[in-house]
Amino acid sequence: EFKNDTLTVVFEFSDACCISFVGDIVYKDKSIDLRSTTTGEPCECRCYYTLEYKIKTKKTFKGIRFNGYEVKAE
Repeated sequence: EFKNDTLTVVFEFSDACCISFVGDIVYKDKSIDLRSTTTGEPCECRCYYTLEYKIKTKKTFKGIRFNGYEVKAE
């Protein structure tokens, strides 16, 4: 979603419990590269996570990637 110069990108997924995610945003080659790394010791159970990136920008860009993979809008 793009509203008032802010792009919001949301990812919902499941992964091991007991971990945290640290996000980063890089503008590269007219693309937005969203990155995420995990911290902590994973547990054996599964948890549901939501990562939300809010990006204030007036730049034009030609694509969005997440951890190296192209993101398609739904």
